[in-house]
Amino acid sequence: MHDIESLTKRYGMKVWESYLENNKPAAGRVFWVYAPNQNDITIIGLEPHPNTKKDSYKKITLSAVDGQ
Repeated sequence: MHDIESLTKRYGMKVWESYLENNKPAAGRVFWVYAPNQNDITIIGLEPHPNTKKDSYKKITLSAVDGQ
């Protein structure tokens, strides 16, 4: 799990990414935020692993979070 700076800047809230599978190059990713409350986790996207290019997260489109 780690935060994604480019998505955090685009969506105005800290966006986290976690692996759906391990040890597979094309493993899917789940994107999530702590929202609407700090103790809540809201899944805002399920995507294939973006490629390793610097701008790869530009292709990711995430769902809105209620109350944001």
